[in-house]
Amino acid sequence: MREKNLKYSIIRLVAALSLILVIGVIGCGIFETRDPEDPTGSQTTGDLSLTPEEVFTNLSASIAVRNPDLWISAFADSFNYIADPVAYENPALFDSWDWNDEDRFIRQLLSSDILTSGRLRSLVFEDVNNHQSADSAHYESTYRLNIPLITDNSDSLYTGTVELTMHRSDFGGWQITSWYDRAGGDAQSMSWLRIQF
Repeated sequence: MREKNLKYSIIRLVAALSLILVIGVIGCGIFETRDPEDPTGSQTTGDLSLTPEEVFTNLSASIAVRNPDLWISAFADSFNYIADPVAYENPALFDSWDWNDEDRFIRQLLSSDILTSGRLRSLVFEDVNNHQSADSAHYESTYRLNIPLITDNSDSLYTGTVELTMHRSDFGGWQITSWYDRAGGDAQSMSWLRIQF
């Protein structure tokens, strides 16, 4: 009888300890919802341009928020760049400018080693004209890029006219397949900027 009472006492003790453990776990907040984590990456609309106009928006946003991934997402793998002929100090440089060259250029341009911190960066497209079909588009626009480089005491201004050819990609977004750059006004074009990098 004594063994039976001892057995029941042990079972009750184990049950009581289990109950205390369960209450402790529930009470310590293990099942509570955590605070959301801060977002990482760009605070822009994303890297998929659902319209050709969003390509322009993402290009401008990538400069403002210094996001090379957002910039390069606007370009198709088959991209080619046609520089302003005035910028041809080294004609071979632009003979085969492609996606890889553009990726290298924008990563170097937007690196902290090149840009003056705390100064406004902007890329503005104006006077946009377009011809669009279901899966391709041709845009012509003037641009003004204001980007403060460490090597320059003032904001570096680049202006010109750009002709962009875009195609709808297999995943549904629009991407640039061709960028033809022409100088405009007294400032140098973005072709000159690419030469520096």
